[in-house]
Amino acid sequence: MTKEQIDKYLKANAKDELASAAQAFYDLGVKYNIDPAFAVAVAMHESAAGSNKAAQSAHNYFGILSKGKLVRFSSISANIEAFYKLIKNKYVNTLGRYTPEAITCWKD
Repeated sequence: MTKEQIDKYLKANAKDELASAAQAFYDLGVKYNIDPAFAVAVAMHESAAGSNKAAQSAHNYFGILSKGKLVRFSSISANIEAFYKLIKNKYVNTLGRYTPEAITCWKD
C-alpha cells in the first residue's frame, strides 16, 4: 500500500488527526517491515475511525493497554509507532506470527 493510497483512504473514512496520519503509517510500516494496511485497518476498527474517546482524549487509536489501563500517548505518531513495536516485538519476533491472520488468531 502506498502512502498516497493510505492518505486517500484515511481522508475519505477517518476523523480528525487519524485522517492526516498517512505519512506516519507509511514511514513506520517501512521502518518495522510491517504492511501499513494492517495497522490502518486495526486503527480504524479499534478507534471507530478515530471517533472514540480513547482516540480523542489519549491519542490511542489501537486500544493499547498497560496493566489493564488505557495508555495515553503524546501524539498519534507515538501511538502508531507503539503499535508497530508491539506487533514486531511480540508477535513477529517472539511468537513467530507473520500474517494478520496469525496475529489476530487468539489460540494461544
